[in-house]
Amino acid sequence: MSDKLGPITFGAKDDNVFLGRDFTQSQAYSEETANEIDGEIRGFVQRGYERAKSLLTENIKTLHA
Repeated sequence: MSDKLGPITFGAKDDNVFLGRDFTQSQAYSEETANEIDGEIRGFVQRGYERAKSLLTENIKTLHA
């Protein structure tokens, strides 16, 4: 879920049960949409990292106690 992409699931659940499954999965959306998804995920991770870093910096004394 993101403001840009909305509350949507991309792709279909695929229960391939063998080691090479990542190489055989088909994509149910365009390369442009895949890039947008990657960008949104990158943003989630970056914002989470910045928040964690900020909380640790603000509470460094408590952390060390």
